Amino acid sequence: MRTWIRPLTGLLVLAAGLTSLPAAAQTDTSAPPAAPAEPAAPEGEKKPLAGKGGFSLEQYEASLFDDRAKEIQARMSEIRKRKIETLESIINSPRPYQNKADVLFRLAEAYWEEAKYQYLLAREKYEKELECYEDKRCTDEPVEPQENYETALGYYRQILREHPSYERIDEVYYYLGRAALMAGKTRKDSQLQKEGVSRLNDLVQKYPKSRFVAQSHLALGEYFFETDSLFYAKTNYEKIIQNFPDSTMFNYALYKLGWVYFNLTEYEKTIETFQKVVANIGGEGAGSRIEFREQALNDLVVAWAEIDNGWQDARRYFLKEVGEEKTYEKLERMAGLLVSKDKDEEAIALYQHLIEHDKTSPKVVEYYDALLEIDRKLADVPETERTINEIVGFFDHKGAWWLANKDKTEVANRADDLVATNLLALGTNYHRAAQKLDEQRKNADTEYAAAAKYYKMFLDRFPDHEKSYLINFYYAEILYEKNPKEDPAQWEMAAQQYEKVLEKDKKGEFVEDAALGIIYAIEKLMVSEGLRDKISKDVEYVAEEKKADLKDEELKPIPRTDLHPLEKRYVNAADAYVDVLSSALKDEEFRKKYPDRGEMIPEIMFIAAQTFYKHGQFAEAVNRLMVIFDLYPSHKMANIAVNTIIDAYARLKHWEKIEEWARKLIKSGNFQVKSRAELEQMIAIAKTEHARDLTKQRRFDEAINVQQEIVDEFGKKNKELASTALYNIGVIHESARRFPEAVETYEEVIKRYPKEDVAVQAQFNIAVLYESQTEFEKAAQAFIKMERFKTHEKAGDAVRNAGLIYEALEQYSNAHDTFERYLKLFPSKEDAPTVAFHSAEVLEKEDDPKAMLDAAKSFERIARTYGRKDAQLELRATAAAAAAYKKADKVKNRRVAEKLFQSTLTQWNKLNADGTAKVEPSTKAYAGMAALELAEYAYDDYADLKIEAVHPRFGFSINILKKTLTAKAEALGKAEKAFDAVLAFQDPGMAAAAAFREGQLLYEFAESLFNADVPPGLTPDQVDEYRYQLEEVAAPIQEKALIAFTLALRNALDKGVYNKWSRLSAEYAAKVNPDEFPISSFALKPDKTKDTLSSTSFIKIVSRGDAVVDFSGTTDDKTETPVGEAP
Repeated sequence: MRTWIRPLTGLLVLAAGLTSLPAAAQTDTSAPPAAPAEPAAPEGEKKPLAGKGGFSLEQYEASLFDDRAKEIQARMSEIRKRKIETLESIINSPRPYQNKADVLFRLAEAYWEEAKYQYLLAREKYEKELECYEDKRCTDEPVEPQENYETALGYYRQILREHPSYERIDEVYYYLGRAALMAGKTRKDSQLQKEGVSRLNDLVQKYPKSRFVAQSHLALGEYFFETDSLFYAKTNYEKIIQNFPDSTMFNYALYKLGWVYFNLTEYEKTIETFQKVVANIGGEGAGSRIEFREQALNDLVVAWAEIDNGWQDARRYFLKEVGEEKTYEKLERMAGLLVSKDKDEEAIALYQHLIEHDKTSPKVVEYYDALLEIDRKLADVPETERTINEIVGFFDHKGAWWLANKDKTEVANRADDLVATNLLALGTNYHRAAQKLDEQRKNADTEYAAAAKYYKMFLDRFPDHEKSYLINFYYAEILYEKNPKEDPAQWEMAAQQYEKVLEKDKKGEFVEDAALGIIYAIEKLMVSEGLRDKISKDVEYVAEEKKADLKDEELKPIPRTDLHPLEKRYVNAADAYVDVLSSALKDEEFRKKYPDRGEMIPEIMFIAAQTFYKHGQFAEAVNRLMVIFDLYPSHKMANIAVNTIIDAYARLKHWEKIEEWARKLIKSGNFQVKSRAELEQMIAIAKTEHARDLTKQRRFDEAINVQQEIVDEFGKKNKELASTALYNIGVIHESARRFPEAVETYEEVIKRYPKEDVAVQAQFNIAVLYESQTEFEKAAQAFIKMERFKTHEKAGDAVRNAGLIYEALEQYSNAHDTFERYLKLFPSKEDAPTVAFHSAEVLEKEDDPKAMLDAAKSFERIARTYGRKDAQLELRATAAAAAAYKKADKVKNRRVAEKLFQSTLTQWNKLNADGTAKVEPSTKAYAGMAALELAEYAYDDYADLKIEAVHPRFGFSINILKKTLTAKAEALGKAEKAFDAVLAFQDPGMAAAAAFREGQLLYEFAESLFNADVPPGLTPDQVDEYRYQLEEVAAPIQEKALIAFTLALRNALDKGVYNKWSRLSAEYAAKVNPDEFPISSFALKPDKTKDTLSSTSFIKIVSRGDAVVDFSGTTDDKTETPVGEAP
């Protein structure tokens, strides 16, 4: 609302005294003069002014138009109208009139005064309409009136033109100048304004004593002020102040001079000048004077706003001049000015002072609002937050301000709105910042915590606010999602907030999210209580639950237990979701607005059902699951629901229910969840499980009848189900130990359904049954028949088992042929190298030189083929080939055997040098065996040498003795070295053999010396001496032999090795020293204990259905060393 000062008209006072003005005997041209050039402006002029004050000359004059002046002018207007009519008739009369100039002047004067009066009336009306419009009580904005003196101006120009010497010509100049200025301003005609300036300047210069000089200076000052010419404006205002102190225009000129100082940034002079205006007017008088004084006081506020901390000086001045109440009104206005001038620190200090001055003032709301605006303008986020927190506390409903203003509804509401708006702003700003950090994958815990804090403050203060629905949801989401410490209390709060969202609007935007949020929050609480071990905001995890496999052994009854209180809440929350969403979806508008809502109803129904299910409360679970299927048969959860129903019935062993349910679906043609084939399979599975239960109860015939029903029903249309049922009949016969019937049934399965998977198992079972009944040849033949199903996973095992059975029956040729058949059928099987190796070993068992040679060649072939990819297998096969050659004929095949044994050791050294491969114990054993066999050949060479001293022709020969003795000693050294190489393998069994052989070498060498031939021709004493000498050489050797035997025995005892080598060591030790070793033999255990079916190094395990049959025997020895028999 504008501040117009309404009454005022100095012009009316002027008009009242016009008739008594003295005449001026000056002359002027009759035509309007050309506009004079404006004087050059001083430097700095013509700049836009910073302020022009609250009053214009027109306003000042209008302010004098008070009620009394208006009443007088109303009467004078009637007189003027009659006067104008009379004067117009005189002027228009054809008769000449001697005082025509005077008539023209009076006519111009009357028109001027009437125009002024009509303008003031229009102005008054305009002010009222404008106030109404600005108060929004009126809708049409009024048009501001303009002064129009054209008629008067025409008569004045006529006087100047026709009567330049008229005695009141100075007044003509004034009115012409004043009217031209006003008209030029209205029309924005600068030339017309310059004409006005020229007329007024003429008046001032030509008629210095005219009564209109002061008014002319004022009009000129206004013109120059409004055209930003401060120097000329100042000059004219000062003329009035200096020369016309009693003029009615004095205070106005002084006031405008203050604004000149203001625009010259001389603020101290501005303040001093405005204070003079206020002092001149005083505190009493007419309304117009008071209003003008008030304007000067207001303008002082503007001036003090320009001075640093000027508000403090202003406060002191105003307190003296206008009192406390108005002082703080001025200071409030000044605070706004400081903000607009970006003097923010001063504005903050002043607003804080205003708050401190009256802490219960209703205006404190506005002051805090302004402070916040400053903080935001300065982008001072911490200070903004601090201020908001201060505001929240200040306007607390238990605080002093609220108690003082709570009954003032409008201001109390504004306070609440300020608190609510800014708490929301803080919360949402932090929330957005947190989400942005999330997008950048940065930690946002602090921001989320701050958002939650302010959301909580908002909701605690304004639980029913129009935005509370949204904030309840945002707050709940943060509490649920952002809980780094996994605090159960926070999830509880999240659930409560979600519940409030639901309470406020069950058809709102977040109804589904809130309903789900309650479920998820309670689920978190359940996890914290150990009631659940998996969390997901996507209930699709239920799809990972076990499918309804009725044959699963884990389908055991679940004992019925009570739900935990949290689980009850969980189920209630799930029910609430279903109820709320189902209800909302009945509303067509809701469905249009939120077309995707309610899609999770089946999942949530499943949640509740699943909870009951896990507590063994199957009735409650099945009821809910059936609803899912009935209402949402096409939904993905329908399948899970069906499987869970089946699972529940299976745990209860209600097989007839499962069958009944499946048949009902088939009859109704409902194949949306499960196909006909799946439902038929379900029927078969249910019957099979029923039969299984009957079998466990040993009600075998009833069980067979149930399975036969499946065969009869599905024999032609579903061979898979029928063949399985027939196979199960065979299994039931087995369980009843009706083995012939079982075999007969299995053979029927193979005959009727040769392409079904169960045919393979049936064939396998036949073989195993024969084997279990010790009908081994039939078992082997049955196993071999599995080759027709060579692609089946058990086919290979079956053929191999046949070979093992033949081997156990010592039908080595059949066993070998069967193993070779296995290799042809399954060359790529992982165990093919092992089977090939064993096949060669079986040949060795025939104990026939030809078979041995075949075995040797097989081993060589294995080394060449499989050995390329397996260095250790190559070594073992090479060693085995060498051993087989030796067994075939160790003399005839010595060269090839020694070559292969040596190759074995070369391979062994290469393996050890590599250091990366993990050497298998059997590989080391074969390498040690190769070393032992080479040593055995060295021993054979040694044993073949005799110590001789007699030449066939010449008798005793010392040379022969020396030669044979040397050869024997060298052979001994070579053999010892070979056996030392065996000891390096540190194998207990082979070490026993090598240790014995080393002792035997020494023992036999000593015995050779003891038994050497005596040279002929020696006397008895010489013979004794000769033998004594031999014994002296042989005795230490024999002592070394005893030491070797003793060490061999001790090693055997330490290592627990009880074999022929340890026995021989004991026997020979007793021969050498019978006193120390009186026992000549050990009670030795056999090398290996075997029965008929365990004579192979293979462990034969046959798997059939739920049973595992182990055909391997038990042994006492830990390891059997693959060493050929020593000679």
